[in-house]
Amino acid sequence: MPKIKPETKVLIIKNLKSKSPAEVADIFNVSKRQVERIHKRYQETGDVHDRPRSGKPHKTTAREDSLLVRQSKASPMSTASQLQEEWTPARLLAMVSTVVLLPRNQR
Repeated sequence: MPKIKPETKVLIIKNLKSKSPAEVADIFNVSKRQVERIHKRYQETGDVHDRPRSGKPHKTTAREDSLLVRQSKASPMSTASQLQEEWTPARLLAMVSTVVLLPRNQR
């Protein structure tokens, strides 16, 4: 089942003020149970956003993940050790900040 965006959850809560959960479920093409859960969470927390999940945080960013996927697709026969050796310089490259060049009179 696809995840419901927070913006849609806010609209669901607003519609529940004048409509039944079944009607709102039909409008947003979700199950009545999902509408009821969203409403219950809103009543408990006053917010429609998902709660933080437990677990270990990611060590890489989404950008670094896509870079690693690109590298592994470029050389599909590489081992994990070889990709790790190639990864370190590439990771540093992805983290380099942008340099702004100023005109000569501002230097």
